[in-house]
Amino acid sequence: LAAVAVDIPATMVKERARAQYAERCRQAEAAALDGDAASREELRSLMTWDAFSAFLASEEAAISRSLALSFAIEAVSSAEGLAVDEQAVTDNLFLYVNECKRNERPVPDMDDPAFRESFEAQYVREAVLRLVVDHAQVEWLP
Repeated sequence: LAAVAVDIPATMVKERARAQYAERCRQAEAAALDGDAASREELRSLMTWDAFSAFLASEEAAISRSLALSFAIEAVSSAEGLAVDEQAVTDNLFLYVNECKRNERPVPDMDDPAFRESFEAQYVREAVLRLVVDHAQVEWLP
């Protein structure tokens, strides 16, 4: 990514930050409903513009890198004509769920569209990175 400058619009960064912050607030809200006064106070502190501004300031660079990587992966995927193999995604999804069961980790809901979308996105990222590594032209320095 350092070789290719990708300008990410500030509105995209803020929109991604809003989505991430909303999820953080939703989790704090769920904890506050079942929790004590401290969790309700934590929720109250999250519901301020200053708290969101601090979150944005701390996460802006990471969000920008993430979006730039997503754009780069999408560009490589489009240029190379990579298509998602639904059967391969499904097979890998079943393997992942079985791995979770075997290692006694929480088993994700395979019918959850958000989980399936994020799993598919991870699969595409790995496929693009494999393609890049497989076709990389390496020049060894003496």
